[in-house]
Amino acid sequence: VRELTKRYGAGRELQALFEIHQKGYEHTHHHHCLSKEIKDAVLKRLEDYGGTKQRLSQLLDEEQQRELEQELEEERQQELPPSVEPCQHTLHEEIKRLGDMRSDIMD
Repeated sequence: VRELTKRYGAGRELQALFEIHQKGYEHTHHHHCLSKEIKDAVLKRLEDYGGTKQRLSQLLDEEQQRELEQELEEERQQELPPSVEPCQHTLHEEIKRLGDMRSDIMD
């Protein structure tokens, strides 16, 4: 398990933006430089406007996170619906007559 963590980084999970930034504040060394009012205001705004939108979070590398999000999006796009047999099309007789230049409907 350690080898996998060392090779691929910490695990990723979906979290709300508020949760990601709250944990980020807890793990940074400069959090003591920010006033409590500023930190609380930022977190409140993220909670209000970020809502329930979720992103993949990881405290390590943002570039890895962007790559993984792109891969997940590609995987979602590759999922094709099952193939089906198309329906046999039919035209109403009136439509066929309308398209027939020799039909009496054209007079």
